Amino acid sequence: MEASVPKYKKKLPQLGMQKEMEQDVKRFGQAAWATAIPRLEKLKLMLAQETLQLMRAKELCLNHKRAEIQGKMEDLPEQEKNINVVDELEIQFYEIQLQLYEVKFEILKNKEILLTTQLDSLKRLIKDEI
Repeated sequence: MEASVPKYKKKLPQLGMQKEMEQDVKRFGQAAWATAIPRLEKLKLMLAQETLQLMRAKELCLNHKRAEIQGKMEDLPEQEKNINVVDELEIQFYEIQLQLYEVKFEILKNKEILLTTQLDSLKRLIKDEI
């Protein structure tokens, strides 16, 4: 995962721009901000897509770690299956499983952001056409 993380460092400036634009909407009002809304939507989409890619990369890494632990548990000879070793591997397995659940939650959250932003964009376009 460490190799894939630098690719997603551009996510931070996007997040800063998005937050700044959202504050500007509140400061200047909706009517004055109407021309910048498409840009804000584009930023939200880009940020959600980048976050999704990062979370999917994390998910792959965690699945790989989980498979390694399962392999270690299966490869333990019967005489070496003492309680301490099995307990330690089990704890590692469940910690990774919890991390996987957190990553999957982030994936779902960002998919929701993508879909709601696209829906808002479509609603705005339809409203502009009418």
